[in-house]
Amino acid sequence: MLTILRKGATSWVAQIFIMTLSLSFAFVGIQGIFRFAGDKPIAVIGNERIESQAYGIEFKRDIERMRKSFGAGFDAAQAKQIGLDRQVLERMINTNMFEQRARDIGLAVGDAAVVNRIQTEPVFQGVGGFDRLQFEVILRNNNLNEAMYVNLLRSEMLRQQLVDTFRNQPPAPIAMTEPLFRRVREERIGQFFIVGDKALGTLPAPSPEQIESYYRANEARFSAPEYRRLSYLDLTAKDMTAQVQVSEEDLASAFETHKDEFSAPARREIDQFVVSDKAKAAEVSAKLAAGADFATIAQEAAGIKPSELSLGSVTAADLPAEVAIAAFDAPVGKVIGPIDTAFGATFLRTTKEVPASNKTFEQVKPELAAKVSLEKATDILYEVVRKIEDRRSGGESISVIAKDLNLKLSTTELLDAQGNDRNNKPVANLPQDPKFLTDGFALEADRETDLVELATGRFMLVRVEEIVPQALKPLAQVKPEVIAAWSADERAAKLKALATSLVDKAKQGDFARVAAEVKAIAKMSNPLQRNRPDPEMGSEVPNALFAAQPGGIVSGLAPAGTGYVVARLERVVPVDLVREAAGLKSARNDLANSISGDLLEQYQVMLRVKYDVTINEQSLARAVGVANPSGGN
Repeated sequence: MLTILRKGATSWVAQIFIMTLSLSFAFVGIQGIFRFAGDKPIAVIGNERIESQAYGIEFKRDIERMRKSFGAGFDAAQAKQIGLDRQVLERMINTNMFEQRARDIGLAVGDAAVVNRIQTEPVFQGVGGFDRLQFEVILRNNNLNEAMYVNLLRSEMLRQQLVDTFRNQPPAPIAMTEPLFRRVREERIGQFFIVGDKALGTLPAPSPEQIESYYRANEARFSAPEYRRLSYLDLTAKDMTAQVQVSEEDLASAFETHKDEFSAPARREIDQFVVSDKAKAAEVSAKLAAGADFATIAQEAAGIKPSELSLGSVTAADLPAEVAIAAFDAPVGKVIGPIDTAFGATFLRTTKEVPASNKTFEQVKPELAAKVSLEKATDILYEVVRKIEDRRSGGESISVIAKDLNLKLSTTELLDAQGNDRNNKPVANLPQDPKFLTDGFALEADRETDLVELATGRFMLVRVEEIVPQALKPLAQVKPEVIAAWSADERAAKLKALATSLVDKAKQGDFARVAAEVKAIAKMSNPLQRNRPDPEMGSEVPNALFAAQPGGIVSGLAPAGTGYVVARLERVVPVDLVREAAGLKSARNDLANSISGDLLEQYQVMLRVKYDVTINEQSLARAVGVANPSGGN
């Protein structure tokens, strides 16, 4: 079908398509071609299934993508913690539903449309248009072949036909958009003053009765938190390495297994340009032989800028055979060409060489020893975990089990739910996983958690040894805190009452005179916008002014609790639709997009019912690589 694609143009772009490919299928995912038979699918959508293998490919692909942001240590357990496993599954379900629906209603994608899409894809373009070599290299770097990519693209185009019926909507009607636009863009201006704490003067000290009453009414504020003493097992593979013996045979076997990790083919950084016209190629060859600058000739003859010359760091396998032989045989810095290729006369220049690397057994022996030791220690760890669970199921206490198995059962001092001691200082050397405290404070006394595997690759069990309940501190101990809290609350209440009384006065008299009563100065605000805080007035008062009529008086908290704002709405500033014509046009498009998005979301809900989507939670858990949940299909 794609014989027309055998004709190419020029240039090559190294390893840039992973993100492009991901984005081009961002709505529906890439999984259509990876379907395998299986007895227990992760999901069933109508007559289609999402098999564990297909899901695993997608899930691993997303983990690899996330590692670019979170680092190489990002794993399946962390992915599950942030919900990536569910996101991948939902994306695959959506993919399947839309593809099924498109087929059911008779949509199709012809060969010519697929060919045209590939030939016009920007990432596949060279100097003269579609670049066959670039196309093949990008696919190979993404573990795809041509047939796989064509199937992916055809499925995506099929689904897109259905999705575009919702997305490609005209702008929203002006009668719908204009009232909303007027409301959002309307501005208001108010006159205001701030009633600060100084307006209250000095308040009398609370009486003993007031202190006692406030103390009793706010016992939670003056109570010590609940404290607990926890014991715990915190087991890692590293803890088991002392029990490991690594033989020379183990190391030799590991070297054979991981030999590919210790070798790398030769690489070269290469500049390249292609001239399709034979006569022009001969002219270029002569100029280069005479010592002309490679980059200058590339720009003159092929329109290639110096910044676009480099193929990057490549191996011989990354290049066509005839180009690879010439490029890797020539000395570094030598201009090579013309090389007759399917795309024309190719000219090369090697700028840097990285020789092949093959580390010997002796060179990697320490690394192998650490790797093998950790692998064996991991096996020991899982065996220890099995023994612990077997003995716990028989009713043995964790203290006895830990002693028999020579495991460290640690015990904390009394601490609160934040990990602080009774002096409110952090307790040192606690396990860093948040489950330690959350689980430890969720249990009753003398209870313990299961021995669970955490995202960090360790196993943890927490037991509650002692609980000291929350207790009200004696009044004599916290009396200064009680007085300070009472005073703060009292001042806040009186300040609010003062602001309310000033609002009433301002409704009856001169606004500036009312401000002067509390030694404040009334001034005009900047134009205020709906639902946007003002630096001087905060957020409460501007919002209240948008609910008021001109002349209305309102009050509210000043920014950062610095007092109360009293304000009067002076005027409403309507939006100038002539000046804001571009904004109104943009709003019409935004509203149309919002409506189409809502419709698409509702259509997706309908498809989920129509195709009777079911999910096997146990199969999903196994595919992600965590323990099976209880229940499931």
